[in-house]
Amino acid sequence: MHEGHRERLREKLISSPNTLNPHEVLEILLFYAIPRKNTNEIAHQLLDMFDGSLRNVLQADMELLKSVKGVGENTAYFLKTMSKILDLISIDEPTKMRKKITCPMDTLQVVKPLFDNVIKELFILLYLNQDNEVIGKTILSSNSRDYVNLDLQELNRLILIHKPTSIIIAHNHLSGSLQPSKEDDDVTRRFAILLNVAGVNLFDHFIFANGKFYSYNLEGELQKFKKEVDYLLNKKI
Repeated sequence: MHEGHRERLREKLISSPNTLNPHEVLEILLFYAIPRKNTNEIAHQLLDMFDGSLRNVLQADMELLKSVKGVGENTAYFLKTMSKILDLISIDEPTKMRKKITCPMDTLQVVKPLFDNVIKELFILLYLNQDNEVIGKTILSSNSRDYVNLDLQELNRLILIHKPTSIIIAHNHLSGSLQPSKEDDDVTRRFAILLNVAGVNLFDHFIFANGKFYSYNLEGELQKFKKEVDYLLNKKI
């Protein structure tokens, strides 16, 4: 019976987390401190003791926590650890604001340091949300000095994980030349197709070399590829 109830709450946590009540959140948390008991009643008792506040429960004195039936020393330590995690998150949050991409210089600040002093070609993906804030990045590389293997199935998996609205791709030329190669154009075209099908915008493709950069977007080349892809896909339909 307990396992069925726990599984239902876990499913609710994934499918509709905003509908969870405070006692259900605390109950799920207690699953991992009290693996073989019904934690529903314990969760209610803890919240009743601390004015219905989950934060108050986590910040409560150890002895007060242990005064609740079913809460032993290990469980009390577990709750206090969760409280400390919340404290650390609240401290770090203001200093780790998401970078917002509004112009090429913003991208340079985020991406350029990643290419400094590298001796092989890197291919970087920046994932942006609907506000053009960076929500993640992936760095691909190979042991070759001038070739990065692009696995489109892996890229599609990354898109499903990050769920971006837009993606910026960037790579470096170890030769020092900023001139896009035929292979660079092919990669841009392949990304434009893949992202179009996935409903994701290709924001830009940057090439870095000797501290300078080339932008497909600024040069007007990205718009040409997008029109070409739109034509090809609509033609197939």
